[in-house]
Amino acid sequence: MCSLLENLTASLTMSGAKIASILASSPLMIVVYIVVIIPLVAGIIYYRRKPEERAKLIVLAVVLVGVVGLIFALNYVAVNRSLEYGAWINGTKIYVRYYDNDVFMTSICKANISLLTVDQAKGLLSIRTNGISDPTVDIDMGHFRLKGGLKGDVIIIGKDTAYAVSIKVKDEEALVGLPGASSFYKEVIKVKRGACG
Repeated sequence: MCSLLENLTASLTMSGAKIASILASSPLMIVVYIVVIIPLVAGIIYYRRKPEERAKLIVLAVVLVGVVGLIFALNYVAVNRSLEYGAWINGTKIYVRYYDNDVFMTSICKANISLLTVDQAKGLLSIRTNGISDPTVDIDMGHFRLKGGLKGDVIIIGKDTAYAVSIKVKDEEALVGLPGASSFYKEVIKVKRGACG
């Protein structure tokens, strides 16, 4: 585990391996795989009867395998399987890992922390500037521009997730929507009251 996650007071995280698995098996990705595989199979059938044009089949196969490889590489870069994603408190600091190894960090005493429904949190999203959005498995994670103009650091995952924790400081807001967000919010408020008065 990353040293940032040692000596935790409270945490709300999901493993990168689980997130990567959800993304790899989403209906959207299955459609992408099918769209890539169908031309490859059609090319094999078509060029099998034309031995003089096998070079075209090889080029087609290399391109399509390259596309699949690129898709897997992008998912691997976006979500590191060995990391934990979400929010945690260590002392009086609150951290949010929301994309690749990007971590939002602030003092719990300086942050405006609130509990939103997932619909309210998603309603704040305006433009995804770098990240992943897959509506088929309800994943939004990465860098977003929020409707109020703030920079958004977002990790909202799962159809069963009802709430998201908002952590706002100055011109940046982290939105963390994972199963158990409501319980984590209660722990955050308890720590904030104890540490900040």
